[in-house]
Amino acid sequence: MLARVKAAPRVNFIKSPDDDAGNTSSCPAMGGACCKKSYLVTGDLVLAGRTQGDFTCISYHAAAGTKPAWITGWLPRAALSPVAPMSSPQPSDWLGTWT
Repeated sequence: MLARVKAAPRVNFIKSPDDDAGNTSSCPAMGGACCKKSYLVTGDLVLAGRTQGDFTCISYHAAAGTKPAWITGWLPRAALSPVAPMSSPQPSDWLGTWT
């Protein structure tokens, strides 16, 4: 599902139990021990996947840098808003004069 980050001005990624940065067995959870330094900002689009409690696993396409990369991690579910799919075009959308 496509989702948009709605947390203002930003939302930090949350550690998971399999992160290699110290004791993360209680993560994902809110609080300093599970909060990463990396973050997304309001309006960023993500692919949302499975949820665990109040958290959703997301993938974000970072186009900055020399090589575009996918970043995967946990975000609070409350920081995401689903994006409605675009409606299918109708035949009348294609009729007319094309130049």
